[in-house]
Amino acid sequence: MTPDKREIDRKSFFRALICALLSLLSFNLSLDFQAIEGSAITKFGYNVLTSFKGFSIEHLILFAGLFLLFLSTEKTVEGFKKAELTVIIPALLFSFFMVFGYSYESKNSWELAVGIKNGQSLKAAIVFTGFFILFNRLLKITYLWLDPETGFPKISLSKGKSISKGPLAWYLRKLEDHPFLTVFATLMIIYIPHMIISYPACFMGDTDNQIRQCFSELRDPTMDYLRHDPSLLLSEDVFINNHHPVAHSLLIHVFLLFSDAVFGSFNVGIFMVAVLQEILFMATIAYGFTVVLKDKLATAKYGILVILYSFLHPHIHSFIFLITKDMFYGICFLLLMISSYEWITKGKSKRVIALMTIACTGIILFRNDGRYSLLLFFIVAAIFLKPVRKQSICFAVYVLLFSSFIFNFLYPHLYFTPGSRREMLSVPFQQTARYIREYGDEVTEEEKEAIDAVLKYDVLADKYNPDKSDNVKATFRDKATSEELSAYFKVWGQMLLKHPGVYVEATMNNYYQYFYPGTVRYMIYSYAHSEARIDETNEWLEPIGKSFDSPEATDRVRKAYDYFDAGYREFPVVSFFVTPAVYVWCIIILLCYVIRKRNRQSVVLMTLPLLVFLICLVGPCNGYYGRYAFPVVTAIPLLIPMIRGLTSDHSSGKRS
Repeated sequence: MTPDKREIDRKSFFRALICALLSLLSFNLSLDFQAIEGSAITKFGYNVLTSFKGFSIEHLILFAGLFLLFLSTEKTVEGFKKAELTVIIPALLFSFFMVFGYSYESKNSWELAVGIKNGQSLKAAIVFTGFFILFNRLLKITYLWLDPETGFPKISLSKGKSISKGPLAWYLRKLEDHPFLTVFATLMIIYIPHMIISYPACFMGDTDNQIRQCFSELRDPTMDYLRHDPSLLLSEDVFINNHHPVAHSLLIHVFLLFSDAVFGSFNVGIFMVAVLQEILFMATIAYGFTVVLKDKLATAKYGILVILYSFLHPHIHSFIFLITKDMFYGICFLLLMISSYEWITKGKSKRVIALMTIACTGIILFRNDGRYSLLLFFIVAAIFLKPVRKQSICFAVYVLLFSSFIFNFLYPHLYFTPGSRREMLSVPFQQTARYIREYGDEVTEEEKEAIDAVLKYDVLADKYNPDKSDNVKATFRDKATSEELSAYFKVWGQMLLKHPGVYVEATMNNYYQYFYPGTVRYMIYSYAHSEARIDETNEWLEPIGKSFDSPEATDRVRKAYDYFDAGYREFPVVSFFVTPAVYVWCIIILLCYVIRKRNRQSVVLMTLPLLVFLICLVGPCNGYYGRYAFPVVTAIPLLIPMIRGLTSDHSSGKRS
């Protein structure tokens, strides 16, 4: 070995050693405050020094793994620039949330991440640095894996080594020859036991509201904001409202009426709704795999992974038979993503245009804010992709006209009460409530009056929930005038100038779970929860003599499944897939990757999942509430090969 070579190896060794040590500190240093009586120096030193966790075999193994990671990938990442923004920016953002996210999860504030005199800022800086170094390296490795041109690791898009004999070989041939039918049939068969024990369907909080509002015999307005003020109804005889998408409520109602007329029961009707959404979901997954297979973006073996992901993923399993608008919205989103990929890469096609039109229509009908996402998507497509600019503009016009017809003409003409304006004001309302809780003694009488004209001032501090703005939003006065809203926002701005930190904390506290991969998991829609909602629905349906009933024969199986599911979600690998931040970081990493590749087609495609999460960040709930992120959860296995394909030489020449 030459002296120069020896010197390079020595530098690599010590560089890997230092990086591993600093990364280990990010796991080994506790951000929890360690208090002791004494002088300021004593408190500082005690807090910092006692925050280091003791030696353990786990830490030794972790250090060895980190050292090997940094050492073995040293040469691999040499091609990256030292100050590459698509690496540095997400690494900084990730490290920031690893520090502040822990603080919010523990204290509902940033107190564990700030504080110079008590040493918390020093501890936060050490943890931040360690995670930055680690995530910086992991990002580079991920970018190389995503890039088909680098060959690291060598993941071929071709068929690869074949299996010639046995059941697996037969199944792979079926996936190659009949991908759509094989994937669809497989998912239907393996989901049959779940369908049986879930009969007639799984209910959640919104299901009973949507069922009740379509029956004029049930004379009580069904939504909270209508119950508190029935005068908001456009007609005393029509309780249907767009707080939940009207199309979904009517779909359920039609199936219930059909079931009652033919079978004399609501059970079959709600079961048919659940089966319909399951069939559509599986067909969309099968269609997506067919596209990536035919475009040689994945092999037949990858189809097995897609099937296992769609079946074993606990979040998908929880939704597949749940009566919720988000299931239909997720299907339409997935269909739009797949057909948009074909639209971007292959240009004009009557089939693709028809599928995109169906998907756009469904998104508008099954998601009240879906039209805004669609408009932004087609605007981005028109800006970045000249070959589809005219079609993008046509789609944007269709979205505008169709949504205007539905929401501004048809629904009002049928006396369907529109949804509340409060749904788009979660962020400022939550900030106001936290401000009043922490600085209520500073609020003037004039400010109180301005706030009380929009929100019920006296209860805001008690109603405030750091993770969820629904309680605060429920105090919104729907009859507030434009002038009263203007006065409120004037006060909101004045409070922002006085204590901007409160606003930052309120927003971060409400959404940090989307970015911090901590202990929070997606909430479970269990069978026990469903049975409680069914019982509540049955109470409301007593005046019309109807009810839903779950078979007693499968009661024990449902209870056993709930017990198993609660533990299954905490398995090391499974828990990763039900952590909300995982999917946000998948989108952030993929977006940074396509920006790094400067590929316009993939940037446009990435707009769709990005918009899903941007809407989540103006919604009422933190990351644990997984309904809003469900479309991206289902899309990830198909999105990754599509992005890899778009950024490869094979695809980039199709359309510029």
